[in-house]
Amino acid sequence: MELCEKKYPYPVLLPKGDDYVGCRFEVEIKSHKTPTEIVYHLEASLDCPDLRAVVDRGDATVILHVECPQSAFRKSFAIPLGAADLQPLSTNDLSGKIFLCPFIVAQRELHDYRSDSFNPEYDGFSFNIRCGSILAEGEQLIDYADTVTRDIDFKPDIFSVVPYTPQPEDGERMKVDLALNQKITIKLPQNIYAQYNAMMKSGEAKEFLWSAIILPAVMEALYKIKECLQNDESADFESKIWYMRLTERIEQLHPNAKSDLAEFFDKKDIPELAQELIKNPVSTAVSKLASFGGTREDEDEN
Repeated sequence: MELCEKKYPYPVLLPKGDDYVGCRFEVEIKSHKTPTEIVYHLEASLDCPDLRAVVDRGDATVILHVECPQSAFRKSFAIPLGAADLQPLSTNDLSGKIFLCPFIVAQRELHDYRSDSFNPEYDGFSFNIRCGSILAEGEQLIDYADTVTRDIDFKPDIFSVVPYTPQPEDGERMKVDLALNQKITIKLPQNIYAQYNAMMKSGEAKEFLWSAIILPAVMEALYKIKECLQNDESADFESKIWYMRLTERIEQLHPNAKSDLAEFFDKKDIPELAQELIKNPVSTAVSKLASFGGTREDEDEN
């Protein structure tokens, strides 16, 4: 969420506003990152006596709104004035740019709210503030989540499986669309999608479904990346989440790919690479099937 200039029908303490005179609201933010978590260290300060009194008596709360557009993560955290650590955020929920936006928000209706720190233009005025209204905004900080060490491992931010109504010429075929949105969109006929969805929820057939559905989709995506690199058309897809995740994972597993990704693709077997990226679901599926008694090496031949 990128903050834009807004007009409020009542005074709001803003970083560059003039509704209040001689006041400031700031939240300093520092981050500590590990491969699995991000912890934000906060130092919130409010230099405005009347607004501070509203916060101290619990009529308003300082919050930090955290939003990551690429992964659709969005959450607001109540924070105290002074020093505090935000609860750790999992890197599985974050990807790329992260917006951190501090606010002070009214927790109940404020009747006849006024402040000695108001701009003189508001002399003699008071305001009724609704619960949930913003009383102050701090400077927005932009951070970044490093996803280089993250496994793809079938996370929902790279695949989207959706139903479609097939036409007679389609038969019962699965379709893969790499340009529809940010994810690898896998389209299944409606009746097949219903069966897929039920089996995924049961959790008993994931390896088989990944081998039959996810693996071919990853192969198609890798062939598209190879084609784009050969034809110098990567700009058409490199902003897509699926493109970034796959290339990040490739460079994690094969550091030599960082220097020349196109050369890496020229030399690499695509089906083999696809299996490597998603942890060899075929081998896992066959082994699991064998454990169910699907094969018996010592069975007599008829």
